[in-house]
Amino acid sequence: MIRAFKVADGRFVEMATDSLADLDSALWIDLHRPKAEETDAIVKRFGAVLAENTSAGEIEATSRYLEGEETIQLQLNFLDHTAHPLRNINAAFALRGGPLLSLHEHELIAVDLFRDRAERQPRLAEDGMNVFVGILESKVDHLADVLERTYGQLDQLSRRVLDHVEADLKSDLVALAGVEGRNGKIRFNLMDTQQVLTSFHRSDKLRADIRDRLTNVLRDVDSLLSHTAFLLEQISFLSGTIIGLINIEQNQIVKVLSVVAAIFLPPTLIASLYGMNFRFMPELSWRLGYPLAILLMVILGGAPYLYAKRRGWM
Repeated sequence: MIRAFKVADGRFVEMATDSLADLDSALWIDLHRPKAEETDAIVKRFGAVLAENTSAGEIEATSRYLEGEETIQLQLNFLDHTAHPLRNINAAFALRGGPLLSLHEHELIAVDLFRDRAERQPRLAEDGMNVFVGILESKVDHLADVLERTYGQLDQLSRRVLDHVEADLKSDLVALAGVEGRNGKIRFNLMDTQQVLTSFHRSDKLRADIRDRLTNVLRDVDSLLSHTAFLLEQISFLSGTIIGLINIEQNQIVKVLSVVAAIFLPPTLIASLYGMNFRFMPELSWRLGYPLAILLMVILGGAPYLYAKRRGWM
């Protein structure tokens, strides 16, 4: 699907795309899961190249940012807000002095956010370069929102574990692994953004106002990266706490079982002794032998129990 946008009468609007000629006045041409012939037609008409492997980008910044004499090609990761668990998806962009070209296989919430912002503030979409920077700003804002929600989940989980309120430590450990995975996806996304934008920021094709906006975006990315590092430390601390509490619970169970074994060991020994079938056992002829054996088992079994109770082991 091809969607095109422009500013008309002071408003950011979507254009009708009955033919390719209608796109000449566009500021932004967005290709969402396009057919191969649609992509080829756009690339041919505007003389730009869009990366085809938007489903999986390379990690190296040199593979994700390419600058030619006239065209700048970029690949960026975006969070897929519809996936569970969270995942990163790739999108390609091309800047060639005219409209911004974008290509992606999945819905991008940053793109939707920018469209909403541009409809309210058309000055954000003066040209293709401004549109691209606006998408970057929306992307970072979205990452900040997701990171804030992640911190909220971690804080709630921390309070439940440390206050022992309806704590199911095994379930909490699984939930914590989910929070760590989400934080890792966000951190990877931010690092990818930082690598690509650092190269883009050094381009001599940028105007001063665009460079200033990119500087602010990079500053925000650095701040969010520091926040993900803080969350990682909190996750590590809480993970150690949960594992420690699980070990304490298991040790308590082992302690109780050990005390129970100690309680029943002396009676078992006595019962085993007098359960032997030897012909000459003097105690077998005692009239009070049986009650004395029972009494002895009660005393020797009760003594470890009272000792453990006194020491707080039971």
